[in-house]
Amino acid sequence: MNRGSTCLVEYPFSDGTGAKVRPVLVVSNDDFNRGADVVVVPISSRPNQADPYSVFIDENSSVFQGTGLRRSSSVKWSKPFTLDKSLLIRRLGALDERLAQRVSDAIVTLFARV
Repeated sequence: MNRGSTCLVEYPFSDGTGAKVRPVLVVSNDDFNRGADVVVVPISSRPNQADPYSVFIDENSSVFQGTGLRRSSSVKWSKPFTLDKSLLIRRLGALDERLAQRVSDAIVTLFARV
């Protein structure tokens, strides 16, 4: 799996009661991804374009088809988590480099000093 890949995973509920199949975006770098884990962020098919903690992906965009997603979505970049690669069900597609970089840049702000 490479940085920028969209995948389906068994996404765990935050309260630990179960999981559901959901799309995610791989945000860890390719060197890290050679190991057993990847760092991902969830992708929501119920986008809120006004959400400052997500990157909107418009289904009418010229780059949408490559994502493998079914409809306009939001990448929830403020919710990264580490996942064992065995939980990845399959690769859907990938974000173009420009969108992947927007997500990466946003994630860095989570750890910046204010």
